[in-house]
Amino acid sequence: MLEHAVGRADLTPRELADVRDVLETTGARDLVETKIGRLARQSLRHLAEATLEPGPADRLRALLSEITGTPRPGPGPDGPPLATAPAAARSEAAR
Repeated sequence: MLEHAVGRADLTPRELADVRDVLETTGARDLVETKIGRLARQSLRHLAEATLEPGPADRLRALLSEITGTPRPGPGPDGPPLATAPAAARSEAAR
């Protein structure tokens, strides 16, 4: 199923639903989302250790939040940890 779908822009809505189902039932989606959260937290730690002006550092934190679909952490290393986006938001983003 996945080999057939990779790189194909012409998949039907049914084929796309089948791909989503495979990713959900195999746990692949959860695995990737867990890895995204881990890498985002690691990125925030590295950002906190970097010598950056507050403005650019805040912009980088905002971009990280935007591209990972996670809540925006507060400024500095003591901001709240990134968490996985709520299931409804992840589901909507996947469509």
